[in-house]
Amino acid sequence: FRAFKPALRRDLRLEAEAFFTDLVAEDRSVLEILDSNHAFLNDRLAAHYGLPPVGHGDLRRTPLTDRRRGGVLGMGAILTVTSTPLRTSPVQRGQWVLERLLGRTAPPPPPDAGSLPEDDRQKDGLGLRERLEAHRAQAACAGCHALFDPYGLALESFDGIGRWRVGRPGEPPIRTGVTLPSGAEVDGPVGLKIALRQDPLPFLVALQHALFTYAIGRPPGLADDEPLRVALVEAADEEYRFSAIIRGIVGTPAFTSRRNP
Repeated sequence: FRAFKPALRRDLRLEAEAFFTDLVAEDRSVLEILDSNHAFLNDRLAAHYGLPPVGHGDLRRTPLTDRRRGGVLGMGAILTVTSTPLRTSPVQRGQWVLERLLGRTAPPPPPDAGSLPEDDRQKDGLGLRERLEAHRAQAACAGCHALFDPYGLALESFDGIGRWRVGRPGEPPIRTGVTLPSGAEVDGPVGLKIALRQDPLPFLVALQHALFTYAIGRPPGLADDEPLRVALVEAADEEYRFSAIIRGIVGTPAFTSRRNP
């Protein structure tokens, strides 16, 4: 990925930071983390993403009409750190969505799980999807990979540094149609975003629990479940604005009391 130079790396990091800073400062809905109609771009990032020039060198909030971008799933920073030096990694991307966005964990791989090639340019012409399908044919691997592979495969149209791609000549076309663990059938990042927005509760609970852990210094316990559930119900009336999520946490007995009554 010769285009990955220090200036681009800096822009990708600053884009993610600016997006979250804006979400908090403007008290926007946390659901925009999944999908938003804007991104923070300059001309270099716009060109990197294949978007029209924005006319400035500093990162500014820019409206989007391309739904492939917007939210963390279209951010180059996320797509890069979940790739390997020579290719994308549907496994790492899928695990990131499963663990970071949905708050679930998959069991560790068995000792003999094997690994995929470091480079996707292999003489046999098989793509990563085909290799993963062969890998999942092993009974010891199928259960875990079914939990996260679909999320990563839906993002395969993004290359290892977040650019949009359609596949190289002479190679199998990139297929991004998947069946999620929920049973929903989606195709590509836009379909994945729509599915996550249609059933946002796992994401909202994961975010709430992460913020609770940061605030209290421990993960939620059984005694915290009901106050946090009520807090999310109340936050729905405010379209899950960031302040509503925070108020729900600081209003729990765990935050306001030395002992849980």
